[in-house]
Amino acid sequence: MSLCAACGIPIDAGIFDDSSIINIITEAEPDPGPPKANLGPGESLELARFELGPEHCGTLLAFAQYTDRHAASVGNILTPGYIWEISCDDQPLDPWLRFDRIINPWGLAGFPLAVRLPRETTLRLIIRNQTVEPAGENWLRQVGGRLVGRYWFDDEHAGRRPIRNIEPWR
Repeated sequence: MSLCAACGIPIDAGIFDDSSIINIITEAEPDPGPPKANLGPGESLELARFELGPEHCGTLLAFAQYTDRHAASVGNILTPGYIWEISCDDQPLDPWLRFDRIINPWGLAGFPLAVRLPRETTLRLIIRNQTVEPAGENWLRQVGGRLVGRYWFDDEHAGRRPIRNIEPWR
């Protein structure tokens, strides 16, 4: 694998950035318009997703969360009755096994990460409604999520030996 001499990042590295903001549907309220989805008790929504291709590795660099309640007042970081999760191939990604609050708010730089992802994995940011009834006190009308990272071809595990430091004069 060829690395950049200045930063050490693989030369063929690419960036992934997937996000969405989704309006939550309730029967009691007018149609919020697209994109929209149901998020009743016991249901979950995938807010962002990235699939590493065959023989590719990657790193999660950042994630962000959004709710209409947090947008209205930055003090509304708790999401009672809802659970957020970042997963790799449907397994929670440590240390974000499950959390009940806004950790990295949408629109802020947040805290940079460098979490290595397993090869050929599917990375997902999910919100699950555990107990909140539609139009209840803690009901979220809009939710969003974002995943940002880097990926590259993995010579070491692809069955190919990279050509390094070729010195034809030897």
